[in-house]
Formats: sequence, structure tokens, C-alpha cells
Amino acid sequence: MAIGRPISIGSGQIASKNISFTATSGQTIFNIPGGYNLNQIHVYRNGVRLNTPADFSAIDSSNVTLLSAAANGDIIDIVYV
Repeated sequence: MAIGRPISIGSGQIASKNISFTATSGQTIFNIPGGYNLNQIHVYRNGVRLNTPADFSAIDSSNVTLLSAAANGDIIDIVYV
């Protein structure tokens, strides 16, 4: 007999996805294949978490736009659902 409540994977539990980009000089737009849910996205630039709306916008469920252009070789990591 188990102690406690068994783990249940239901509709309320959504796994996050990760995507990483290596930016080109001046790049500001990054496309998320398959899209993302609004207000459920985190963006990192070279390991530093960016804030919305100060650092990026994510308002159309498919693109993330940096407000300050990336430098060549910047790593942009995006965690989303």
C-alpha cells in the first residue's frame, strides 16, 4: 500500500519546451516552431534572464523580439509551453 497521493499526469500539468539559438549580428526576431502560450515564456541571453516588456516582447504566439539587437554569437535560450 502506497503512502500519500499517487502522482497523476493530468491536463493541468504541461511540460515546458526549450529552444536555443545562436544569434547573428543585429538579430532581433526569433521564431518558435509550433508557437508558445502567451505569458508562459522565459527568455535568456547568454545565461541572463530577460524581462518583458523591458528586454523583449512575445505577443503573437510565434515570435520573440529582442528590444536590443543581439551580437554575433549571442546564445538566446527560450523556455516555453
